[in-house]
Amino acid sequence: MIDVSASQDSSSLIAVVDEAHPAPETASSSFVSLFEKKNDLYSIRYEGMEITDDAAYAFNTMMQDYNSTTKLKDFVVYNTTESDSNMYSPCCGTFPESVLGNCVDLAVMGINGLIAYDGRDEEGWVVENCAAYGFIVRFPEGKSAATGHNYCPWHLRYVGTLYAAVMRDNNLTLEEFNDWIKGYTLETAPYEYTLGGITYKIYYAASMGDTTQIKVPRAGNYTIMSNNIDGYVISAIKK
Repeated sequence: MIDVSASQDSSSLIAVVDEAHPAPETASSSFVSLFEKKNDLYSIRYEGMEITDDAAYAFNTMMQDYNSTTKLKDFVVYNTTESDSNMYSPCCGTFPESVLGNCVDLAVMGINGLIAYDGRDEEGWVVENCAAYGFIVRFPEGKSAATGHNYCPWHLRYVGTLYAAVMRDNNLTLEEFNDWIKGYTLETAPYEYTLGGITYKIYYAASMGDTTQIKVPRAGNYTIMSNNIDGYVISAIKK
């Protein structure tokens, strides 16, 4: 058993952040400059963009493979921690979760300037393959009932390769995943998933308030992620 404090509930990769479940004021403590981290296979809207280091590394890797496949480098990161609701923006919309630093809003550089990314044509490679790099299309097509938003292929959220793969293979949005995983506990049976030759046991533990006691493996090969609503998701390497 370990004690987990609710003070860090919003900082996890699978945290739902919206008007009802705000992000912590400390969310920006681990941000890095995307301008300093980026490769030359995409552009950014302005030099002051910030993002988490893991998300920056994953996005760079994805852009490398996108370029290797399509020979294109036409993506522009339009927003990271901020969202632009200007009617002329190719990424029109505001999302509270952007303050976490795990989101990228994409536009495409066209002949006459920036255009909206619609997730189609050769650029559709990103929608089809982003989960392999730990990203999800946060508001996917046909899931507005679950997310409360229409399809936004340009708004990607980094959740890590394990959870992105689980969501992809089970056709789950972030909201649906956090409801679905409640059916898997240590008392019933964890959900088992193999990624990269490693099998993980994934299970849910309900929050007990300010401090929650959670059963974890003695070996220490586990992570604990808060859903920022009512509990925690634990992933442990199966022995």
